[in-house]
Amino acid sequence: MFHISFCANEAYAKYTAVLITSIIQSTDSTKRFRDFFATRERESLNPKSLLKNSHLDSYPKRNYDSLSDDERREGYIFHIISDFLSDDSRTRFVHLAKDLAKIYPCEICIHICDDKLFSGLPRLNGNYLTYFRFFIPQFIPQNCVSCLYLDIDMLVVGDLRELFALDMGDKCVGVVKDYIVRNSLRKKPKLIAKRSDFRDIDFTGTHFNAGFLLLNLPEWKKQNIVQKSFEVMKNYHLDMHDQDTLNAVIVEQNRLKLPFEFNLLPRAFLQSICNDESNHFKFDYTRKEMDFALKNPVIFHFTSACVKQWQNPKICNVQGQNISLLWWEVALKTPRFADILQSEFEQLSANSDKNYENRVAIYLLKCVKNFLGFFALPFVVAKIFGKNPNEILKSRKFGESSVKSCGGKTNDLHKLSPSDYNFAFELFYLCQKCWNKRKRGYLLILPLRAIKLKIRHNRYGINRIANNP
Repeated sequence: MFHISFCANEAYAKYTAVLITSIIQSTDSTKRFRDFFATRERESLNPKSLLKNSHLDSYPKRNYDSLSDDERREGYIFHIISDFLSDDSRTRFVHLAKDLAKIYPCEICIHICDDKLFSGLPRLNGNYLTYFRFFIPQFIPQNCVSCLYLDIDMLVVGDLRELFALDMGDKCVGVVKDYIVRNSLRKKPKLIAKRSDFRDIDFTGTHFNAGFLLLNLPEWKKQNIVQKSFEVMKNYHLDMHDQDTLNAVIVEQNRLKLPFEFNLLPRAFLQSICNDESNHFKFDYTRKEMDFALKNPVIFHFTSACVKQWQNPKICNVQGQNISLLWWEVALKTPRFADILQSEFEQLSANSDKNYENRVAIYLLKCVKNFLGFFALPFVVAKIFGKNPNEILKSRKFGESSVKSCGGKTNDLHKLSPSDYNFAFELFYLCQKCWNKRKRGYLLILPLRAIKLKIRHNRYGINRIANNP
């Protein structure tokens, strides 16, 4: 059995159900767990065929014959660690497991954790739920070797069983590298000590995303990760909560770096095109690895607060699909929770801001069809964002005519190329940001920033990735 854990409360129960459903639906029923143990050495493979055949071909596998009967048995056991779940949600999860087990064997277990242990630590969204992942080993059977932790804001589109075939050796955890973190509080990605007898911890080039963790449970316990984590949380200023903590506690040599497609951040469809090979996209991955991940995702992780999948972020994948709608396709078919999600989807669809964003983004795309249009952007932005959104929605100028000139329709945005789609909405958000900061002179540099954005899309856009073998 394959153990996967989540941290979720009542507010995120429905989203947890969607994630669980996506995992089951993405499990290839034509394959058995044993099939993932066929190892091939990298030296005997053509590098091009290596990337086409498997995500983890080059990684060492465990000896299948040495596994216990329970480890060989097909099926997922999902562990939901929570501070509270209502009786209604619990009942829905019971029926969800029964319905999904008809597709592939699975169980859902609910564990309640006392959050008083984290009293005094900075909260995230008003609770301590994010820290519950430290106690995952307590809820997993003692004879279990590995467990996968996933954040709730994810969508699985590939088979996860390949991860459980990995031989992690003495590595404590399998991780996917994150962006280099920078913010106004720290010019360099580092953890600042509260006391002078502790040194600051520099994360430059080593930072991983804690939303995906493949735990090697024996090593996790052996290295006293929980005890060390509480020590760090007590003596350092936490900017990114548990992620900062784990990056400080689990050093580089104790991590197994996994391919980016297992924790693909959707903004990578936009920001990964911004840099050339020498800059590695602000990631510790090569362009070839990034291109493969963007074409062959396994897990989408909607990390940013403004791009949660249930809020319909405007990001298009290599195949020209809005990845938020991919999530909604699963959500609206999630057993026992579809009724709740259907109501939420209808409200989202009826939201006028959605149509407003579409129309303005496409209009801005039309405005920059020629070079001079970029220099007119400050005036265009002042004219658009100075209006009430309802005026935009009623105006013919922002309706079908402007959209058709760009090759699409207001309600048929997929007619645009993936690159144009992403550029249109990235330009929209850039213009919106510059308008909001116009008093600081951001409108003056908008044309140059927009030109630079366009050059990057033309040179490194996802159209190039889609057309390359």
